[in-house]
Amino acid sequence: MSERILSWPDFAEHIAFIAKDLGAKEALKRLHQFQVQGEYPEYIQGFNQALTQAAENEDRRMLILSRIMAFSGFFLPIESLFELGLPKKEFLVYADLTFGRLGDSLYKLCLLLHAMNRLDLVLCVRSKFSSNKRILIHNKDVFDSDVPSIEFIPPIKEYLWKTAEMYEFSRSTLQNTTRSIFLDIPTVDKYKDLNLDESLVVHVRGGDALFEGALFLPPFSYYTNCIKKVSTNKVIVLYEPDDQFKYNALNPIPNKILEYCKVLNKECILISNKDANYDAGILLSARNVVASNSYFSKMIALYSRICQCMYFPSQLNNEKQWISDDSIYYIYCWQDFDHLMWTKSLEYRMNWVLNC
Repeated sequence: MSERILSWPDFAEHIAFIAKDLGAKEALKRLHQFQVQGEYPEYIQGFNQALTQAAENEDRRMLILSRIMAFSGFFLPIESLFELGLPKKEFLVYADLTFGRLGDSLYKLCLLLHAMNRLDLVLCVRSKFSSNKRILIHNKDVFDSDVPSIEFIPPIKEYLWKTAEMYEFSRSTLQNTTRSIFLDIPTVDKYKDLNLDESLVVHVRGGDALFEGALFLPPFSYYTNCIKKVSTNKVIVLYEPDDQFKYNALNPIPNKILEYCKVLNKECILISNKDANYDAGILLSARNVVASNSYFSKMIALYSRICQCMYFPSQLNNEKQWISDDSIYYIYCWQDFDHLMWTKSLEYRMNWVLNC
């Protein structure tokens, strides 16, 4: 194929035609594809700079359009967002974490923080535990790009989740994040009378998990095994208030733990109230925690800068957990557990949690 030699004016006209017809981004691409003998004249260099700025503005407009579409419920695939100019790293994510359960929101933030470290993101979040409108979280102050922003839409979630879980879990990432996310949670001074340094805090999940089967719960034997492993003389049991009007039943585990502690000559305090922030403050200030099979107690203990020892129920299949740390001890407690019966029968659920 023969080569065609263009004069500089013809070359500029050709690139201008492409820019008008196909856009600045495509014109800039074609400009860089031409083989040029010698240096570009100054007006062509200026043309290149103008096209570069125009291409960047084109990307910004397309990203703004994709964000407008997202507000209407139309989400582009992540590959399309990258093609429209969203970089694969160094961008700002607006994440509203005030929807859903408390523990789930902290788990989402956990994944976001791990993705932030890998992709040099800036997070602008709303927290269920803070009355602040927005909290800015980042791990660097200088960026190589313009740091475009985007909402926490499904394709972004999936991209960040996959990124986070590709790498090793780091508890220090959670511990080092700003305490502004816990602004509304009482500080350790609020709990001086509980003597948390010398206590074991046990979280017992109930509510819809027990009475509706919404979540698998460990048996009574899980709690007794954990209590025996920790050499403290005081046990504090946190549990959800029973809603007898709704469920016409009580969670039997807190009183079972109380009776068990009496046999061991351990002091035991039962705490149950509707103030989730108060309970969260106890978990955040405790040195030793036994978590239920829910993210509420697990995640708060992991974010804590005080907690040194925590016990979690393992997965049903006892596979290796992504969340792993020297401070965590996983306890397998699902021997003979029937997950289908759990979802179908309240009688089965009540018998299972009382399993010694």
